[in-house]
Amino acid sequence: MSRAKPKDIQTTTGRDEMNLAEFPLSVVGKRAPGNAKTLHFQDEVWDRSKKAYVPRKLTITGSDLLGLPTSLDDEVLLGCVQLTKESDFGNRKVRFTRYELMERIGWKQDGKNYRRISESLDRWAGTLIISDKAFWDKAGQCWVKDSFNILDRVILSDRESGDGPGNKRRRSSFIWGDFMWKSFQAGNLKELDFDFWLSLNSPVAKRLYRLLDKRFYNRKVVTFDLHRLAQEKVGLSRKMHTGQIKEKLKPAHEELNERGVCRTEYVKRGSGKWDVVYGDIRQQKELPAPSENEQTLVEQLAVRGVKNGSELVDNCSMERILEAIENFDDRVAHGEDIGPGWLGKAIIHQDGFAFRKGYRSREEIELAVRAKQEEKAKRVIEEREFESELKREREAMEKTRSLFAAYVDGLSEEDCNRLEMEAIAKAHEAGKAILADHVQELRRRGERVTESGALRQQLWWDFVLTDEEKANASTAVVDKKVANA
Repeated sequence: MSRAKPKDIQTTTGRDEMNLAEFPLSVVGKRAPGNAKTLHFQDEVWDRSKKAYVPRKLTITGSDLLGLPTSLDDEVLLGCVQLTKESDFGNRKVRFTRYELMERIGWKQDGKNYRRISESLDRWAGTLIISDKAFWDKAGQCWVKDSFNILDRVILSDRESGDGPGNKRRRSSFIWGDFMWKSFQAGNLKELDFDFWLSLNSPVAKRLYRLLDKRFYNRKVVTFDLHRLAQEKVGLSRKMHTGQIKEKLKPAHEELNERGVCRTEYVKRGSGKWDVVYGDIRQQKELPAPSENEQTLVEQLAVRGVKNGSELVDNCSMERILEAIENFDDRVAHGEDIGPGWLGKAIIHQDGFAFRKGYRSREEIELAVRAKQEEKAKRVIEEREFESELKREREAMEKTRSLFAAYVDGLSEEDCNRLEMEAIAKAHEAGKAILADHVQELRRRGERVTESGALRQQLWWDFVLTDEEKANASTAVVDKKVANA
């Protein structure tokens, strides 16, 4: 299938849903091996809230008629995400034409691809996803145990072109499944340079790019067990041995390196056991050589009193060792009396050792500090806005007072007395007594009531203006009241 000329990584133009980037939902290639109708994937992930590993299982089941999604179907599905993003994820039902979708994913606009788009959308609508804690519900902050479809409905129009006399053009549409739409609304999305992703040649490179682009978000180096990566993240055959896996991954690794995404190194952990380590070139991070990397782990273990560090490095993953070291250091820093034996057991134990209650990772601490700084900045902005609003209100009140003072100064004695009586009449019972006493005191001293600035404000705001006028006080209200007084 022809593509536009590949470009270098420059700008982020699209979106990817986080769950879709984590597990493969399609076979690698144009058809499922042996006409298989079901895919199974599993791994485990560290749950910070539970301080324990959570096993995850994902099953993808295709329809008998159309089968499992393929690598080309991945392009169609991600194209649907981009169409939804272009409307700011504003509607679960997205209207489109197949020609628009072909253009968005860079397919040649011909009859073959027109039919291919239709089949792909039907295939996604007929594919069932069974998540046993494999998908993350961002809104509920929990792992999902549920069964659902990616697309709930697909409505394809046979008059998208509108050709012919009297033919009115109609748009097709698709409706996202309930889980996917809730995930979009919860913001479980990441940025993705969609055009760059499309320009990658290898389906394996495309799958790795989405996974690594997600994992590189808060780190510059990521490590996978080689067989787990190949089988559970890329979707290669479980019958492949180490040499076959490396050979299958080689073109994708070379393409991602040449295109400026990442560098790859293999680290041997023991007989037949390998880690694959990816370094993010985009963040200008040099990936250390395997021997230096291994020696660094051995040294870190030796500093903490572990004498069989070389053996542990040969037989355990780098990720597990670094995690156990972080757990150990945190407990020691909080006064726990543990030694190198505890650290060694934490590394080799099947599920590792849970972190202490109240533990916070460096990432969580950094996020908390950042959130506190953002909250402080928000309060500063709110205080400034509040002070500005008070200033505007004071200025408006001063202007109103000046208008009223000018009005009162022009009144005759008779008009002043009438205004006083009107104010007293409108006051509540307690106010009448207070105001009457005030007026009587001023008259005993030979002063005009309206010469008291405080009383002027009281007369006007408390007794002349109605409640509605007080709630909407403005210079326009005052001008109108003065003109009609």
